[in-house]
Amino acid sequence: MAIVECPECKKQVSEFAKSCPQCGYPIETSLNKKDLFESGNTIDFTYKDEPIYRAARVHFYAYVGLILAILLDAFGILLLVAQEFLWGSIVLGIGVIITVLSIVFLYIGKKMRIKAEKE
Repeated sequence: MAIVECPECKKQVSEFAKSCPQCGYPIETSLNKKDLFESGNTIDFTYKDEPIYRAARVHFYAYVGLILAILLDAFGILLLVAQEFLWGSIVLGIGVIITVLSIVFLYIGKKMRIKAEKE
């Protein structure tokens, strides 16, 4: 979080403040939406209602789903190799369903990101 100077009273103000707490002057921040989407190091809830933030969140959950799907698929294959056909096919089927859903959400997140960058 950066500190900026209020143009009116010259006091130090948070870059996320909507107005200066001392004089009430409106503070404008420059939000680079692409940087917000691509900076995966920190989560800033100040912009949680921004469309680009929602797109980043959809991408994050899609990748988490893909990791879960890969683990389920691997476990399902191990069960099939161990000749546990019923449980192996169930686990493998769930993994495939999660894989397909994650790919759909990646596509939706990409569309959301493109739309948000145009705004």
